[in-house]
Amino acid sequence: KDFWLWENGRRLDERCREAPKTCRVLEEVVGSDAVDMPKGNIYFSMVEPGTTLTAHCGPTNARIRVHLGLVCPPGARLRVGDETRTWGEGDVLVFDDSFEH
Repeated sequence: KDFWLWENGRRLDERCREAPKTCRVLEEVVGSDAVDMPKGNIYFSMVEPGTTLTAHCGPTNARIRVHLGLVCPPGARLRVGDETRTWGEGDVLVFDDSFEH
C-alpha cells in the first residue's frame, strides 16, 4: 500500500495536507529542483511484516531509490543485486533502481 506525496514531479496538495511536516521537511531538505523533476516520485510504502515482494528492476539507471525505515520489524532486509542489507527505524538505504531488488 502506497501513500503518495509527489507523483511525476507534482506535489499532491491533498496528501501533503495529511502529512504537512513530512512535506515541509522534504521541500526544505530536497529542494524544489529535485521534487519538481518530471519523473520524480515521493511516497510512503507500507509493507506488512513477513511480506516477500517479487524481485523487480526499474526501467532506467536514471532513478535512485531511497528507502527510509520508519517502522521496521527486527531483521527487515532488502536485496539489491547480489547484496542483502538489513535496516531498522531511521536507517536509510540508497540504491540504483535499475538493479534487481
